[in-house]
Amino acid sequence: MDENKDILTSEIEVENNENSDTDTVTEILEQDNFEVENLDSDFTETDDAETNLSDNSKKKNRVIQLPIVIAFVLVAVSAVCLFVFKGFFDKSVVGTWAETAVSSEATGDEAQKIEQYYTFESDGKMSLQTGTMTWVGEYTVTTSEEGKSQLNITMNQSQNIFDFDVSGNIFTGRTLTLTNTYNDYSVKLGATSVKTPELKVDKDFKANDKLCGTWTYDQGLSKMSYTFNNDGTVLVNQADMLFVEGVYTYTDKLIEIKYYYDSEETMDISYTVEDNALNLNDIKFEKDNGEKSEKSE
Repeated sequence: MDENKDILTSEIEVENNENSDTDTVTEILEQDNFEVENLDSDFTETDDAETNLSDNSKKKNRVIQLPIVIAFVLVAVSAVCLFVFKGFFDKSVVGTWAETAVSSEATGDEAQKIEQYYTFESDGKMSLQTGTMTWVGEYTVTTSEEGKSQLNITMNQSQNIFDFDVSGNIFTGRTLTLTNTYNDYSVKLGATSVKTPELKVDKDFKANDKLCGTWTYDQGLSKMSYTFNNDGTVLVNQADMLFVEGVYTYTDKLIEIKYYYDSEETMDISYTVEDNALNLNDIKFEKDNGEKSEKSE
C-alpha cells in the first residue's frame, strides 16, 4: 500500500514538474513575443522618424533652393535688360570707332585709304591709332546751351569740340557722327575693333644685350624714349603723347626700325653705345632701369 502511495506521489510530482516546465516555456515564449512585438514597434517608430526626417530635409532643400532660383532669374533678367539697352538704346561714345581716310602723303591716283581708329575709354582717356602709330589724349562729354551733346577732345596739346550723335544698334551697326560747325567739318565713324598691321621680326634676329632696354632723353618739354626688346620689337615713346610700335634690326653702327602708317615705313638711326648711355643720331639717351615706357592705359 505504501509502495503504491510512493509511486502515486512520484507520478504527481513528475506531472507537476512537467506542468511547471510547460508554464515556464509558455512564459518564455510570451516574453519573447512581447520583445519581438516591442522590437517591431521600435522599427516602425524608427522608419516613421526617418520618413519625417526625409520629408523635413526635402522641405528644407526647397526653402534653400528657392532664393537661389530667384537670384538666378534676377541675374538673367538684368543681363537681358543690359543687352537690350546696349543693343538698342546706348548713346555712349565709349568703344572703338573707325574712319576710312586718305593718306595726306599721297595724291591723285596714288591716294591710299587708311583706317583710323578712335577709342574712347570709360575713364575719360582716348586714343587715335593709324597702323602701328598711336596718339593718346583725353576727352569729356558735355551738353551745349542748345541741348546738344558735345565731345571735347584734347590731344597733342590742342583741343577740339564736336557735336556728336550715336545712331543705329549692334545688329545693324552703330555710327558715331562728329560735327564741328566752326570748321565746317563732319565725319561718320563706324563701331568696330582695332586691326593692327602685323610686322614680322627678321628670322635671323639676335638680341644685343648692350642695346636692349629702355633709353630715355628728357629735357623737360622735350622727352623721348626707345625700348629695344630682346625679341626684336621696339616701342618709341614721344612725350607720352605718341607711341610707335615696330620691329628692328641693327649693325655695328646703324639701327633700322620698321613701323606702319598707311604702308610699311623705315627709319634709320645711327648709334654708338657708351657706359649706361646710348647715342642715337648724336643725341644722348640714358639707360632707364625702371619700368619700360608703355602706352597709357
